This record gives sequence, structure tokens and C-alpha cells, in this order.
Amino acid sequence: MKVAFLFLPPWDPQFPSYAMALFKGATNEAGHEFIGCDLNVDLYRSAPRKVRKLWNAQVANLWSEECDKIVQELSCFVDPYIERITANEIDLYAMSINVYSKHLAFYIAQKIKKIRPIACIFIGGPQCFPAYDGLNILANKYVDAICTGEGDLVWPKVLEHFDKNGNLHLDMPGLSYRNDEGDIIDNGVPEIVRNLNQISNADYSDVDFRKYGNKYQFSIMTSRGCINTCAFCSEKSNFHQYRFRTADNIYNEVVKHLCELQNNPSFPSNKRVIPYICFNDSLINGVPRELEKFCDLVIDGGLKFRWSGMALIRKELTHEFLAKMKRAGCFHLSWGLESGCQDVLDLMHKSFFDMILAKKVIKLVHEVGISQSVSLIAGFPGETEEMFIKTKEFITEYKDYFAVSIQPMMIAKNSPVYIKPEQFGIKDRNDWLQWQTIDGTNTYDIRLQRVEMLRSVLGEKLVTIDKGRVSGSGSISLFAHIKFMFAECSRFCLVSCDLFLSRFPDLHLYARSVWAKFSK
Repeated sequence: MKVAFLFLPPWDPQFPSYAMALFKGATNEAGHEFIGCDLNVDLYRSAPRKVRKLWNAQVANLWSEECDKIVQELSCFVDPYIERITANEIDLYAMSINVYSKHLAFYIAQKIKKIRPIACIFIGGPQCFPAYDGLNILANKYVDAICTGEGDLVWPKVLEHFDKNGNLHLDMPGLSYRNDEGDIIDNGVPEIVRNLNQISNADYSDVDFRKYGNKYQFSIMTSRGCINTCAFCSEKSNFHQYRFRTADNIYNEVVKHLCELQNNPSFPSNKRVIPYICFNDSLINGVPRELEKFCDLVIDGGLKFRWSGMALIRKELTHEFLAKMKRAGCFHLSWGLESGCQDVLDLMHKSFFDMILAKKVIKLVHEVGISQSVSLIAGFPGETEEMFIKTKEFITEYKDYFAVSIQPMMIAKNSPVYIKPEQFGIKDRNDWLQWQTIDGTNTYDIRLQRVEMLRSVLGEKLVTIDKGRVSGSGSISLFAHIKFMFAECSRFCLVSCDLFLSRFPDLHLYARSVWAKFSK
């Protein structure tokens, strides 16, 4: 059986799709022929320069706000692309969508159905989660079924059922569909994958890295969820529990990818290029012993690659441990610090570290030569002017140790702040951007003022986006910067039917790609 997976824009065109690589691995393991269609990079390469600007993170919102205009503009590239795909007589097409890509997905589904009416369209991704569009996706008559959560357990059964029955009418948790009478059958959310070691490895074996700028960089997941329970984050609600892959399991996959890369026709013959792996996790050190063991395996195995990831400040990160990470190829760490004031960290329900430990670890990371960045949230509910000044003082003192990204506090669905707004004094939880406290002491304008104050302190240490790259502060609008930082706060990844579900699904696609650009 032939199965097609379509990876849609907008996404960083420098990176091959991790979602597609995972789908390919699982599909091949099930014994079916996989046809990967990276529309993201193919459309980017085909589009004229003025259209390529749509892939810049600072205009990501246009894919939603001006969806009809963009689809029409891209149709001259998309239509012949779909005609070529459907010529392969494929009957099952899968896509992963978010708030930006869903409109293009609907257009593509319609085109496929028009050319090949018997084809089935299966869609997953953050927008299919109950907290977001959920079953409303099935209101589009061209979509046959959706996955409403982690798809690792769903996808193999979808393949088996479709191969035997030619439809997606499968009653199992996580798969909802429209039956022959037009009724929507809701089977709820899927089970979570408790043993991540059992997930099929991503398959990048036939990726033409020349299409992605010859960067030879790709993504791997090492865990899901987070061990922390921050009040602004919805990861705990969406993932329920933290799960991790063992060091041996991760190492074996890394070895596999590096071997495949050496034999890849697009890899330079001189073999001098050092590959880069972006660990797309909320935190790479959820289980410190596994991270240390992984580093030992990499060092003992003599593997040569660079890697980065998001991490949690914790006492286990000693000078010796960090130096070992450096020797194993770690070159950048991203911290979700969020505030430089202990009182605010307490309000955020942050655990595992305090400001004393944070300052110590940040200095140690600097000493061993690993670059680092921290994210900050301005105006968390309960943050007073005095508390904010402490953050400003911290940044003033430590700004030479890291790059900094700042965002005003935004309310994410399913986060503790959203679930129990009264506990945080929130007046209207649904106004995620311009919310204010009941007593009026925390407003959107106040939060923007605090962002500006920190920006004035940071200067070139402020992380912004210029043409999709990480750089020092420049001529970027505050709103564009806020949008970027909204994305930067991504904390978790969903594998299979989506891969990257974050507490801010609207903008999460660019979060990992932005951090990945530190490798350049």
C-alpha cells in the first residue's frame, strides 16, 4: 500500500521535517511504501523572493489572517504539485496541521479529492486537539478522519485498518471520523505512549540535504512532557506525565542517523561537515543520569556532531557534568528561567531551582564554553514593580553570560492560569494577550512597558529575528518580537500525528527552528 505524508508550511526551510521522518519510519516498519512530500521546502524553493518572505517568523500570523490570499498566491505552485502526487494513485494522505497550516491543508485536501475522489484524508496535529479546533476540523467535508492526540499508537492501526478496509472508520481512542451517513464519530483522545523506546526511529535516510541549505541538521526527540508544573504552561495538562527515552536508545538512533548521513549522496565527499542535531524536548535533562550516560556514550564512541536543547536549571549540573556535555558536542542550552526574582518564580510554581542556583549554573555554563540563552516573561500575575526591578537588576548583572528573549505574559489554554484564573486574579482568561488583573495593577500596557525596559538594558544581547535568523537587537517591531517570543516559549513536542504541540500551538512551529539557528 502506498501512503503519502504532506508536510506543509510555514516551517524553517533549513530543516527537514521531523514529523515526516517519524511517519516514514513507522510506515516502513509496518511494511508499506511511504511517499514523503515536503511541500514546505519545495514551495519555498519554487516561490519567487517576494513570496519567500512568508516563511519569515515575524509574518507567520499572515498564514492565518490572510489565508485566502496566500493560498491563491501559492496555488500556481501547489496545484501542479498535487497533480504529480495524485498521479501515483495513492489512496491515503496524511497531514499534520496547526493554526497557520490548516487553511492550506483544507485547500490541498479539496484538490486531492477532486482529482482522486476515493482518496482518504487523515489529519493530525495540535489543531486537532480538543483544546483547540478538535472535532471542528471534521466540519470540512474533505477531511475523513483526525487524530486528537499523540498518534504513535494510532498510526500503525490506521495503516492496518485502511489496508484491509479502504476507509478510516476505525473505532479506537484517538481516531475520530465521519461515517457514511455523515455523522461525526468521536472516539476521544488516544492513550499516551508510556515507553518512548518503543517508538519507531525517524528515517532521514533519503533526505536531500542540499534542498535545506547544506546545513546537515535534523531533529530528534528524547522525551515528552516536563517534570515541572509552571503555572503559565499547559504541558502538564496536555501530556499528563513526563516520559523519556533511555540513553542507549537515543545513542543508537544518533549512530544510525550519522551513518546514514555519511552514505547520503548529498553529503560532501570530504566528510568535513559536522552535523547538527536539535533535541526537540521541553528539557533534555529531565533525568540527569540518562543525559550523562548519553554524553559518556558519545565521547566513548568518538561521535562528532553538535547538539543543543532546552534544559532545566538544577543542582545536578555541576562543572564536571557540563564539561562532559561540552566534550560530547553540546554547544548551546536554552533556559526557561522566566524571571530574575525569586518571589515571581514562586508565583509561577517553579521548582527544582532558585535564583541562587540559577546564577551558579549560568556562570558554570559560561565557564565551560557552552553558549546559552534565557527566556523571560514580563508581567506574570502578582508581579509587582519591585519584583520586576529585581529581574531588571539580574539581567543587568548577568547579561554578558547569555542571550535573552522576552515576552509579555500570555495566557495559554489548559495552563493552571487558564484553568483557575481566579487564583491568579485574572479578569478575563480568554483575552490571552491583553488580559488584566481584577484589581487593575497588571495590564497589557504595563507588560509592554516592562518588556521595553528590559530591551533597553539588553541591547545586542536581546534575541530577535532578522530574516528568520537569530541576531542581536535590530529594527524589528515590538509586535513582531512579541510574536517570536510567544513561539520561543514552546515547551513540549507531540510525535506522530503532530510532533510539536506546544502550549502555544499558534506559533510553536518556529520555536525550535529559531533555537536551532544558533548552530549557524
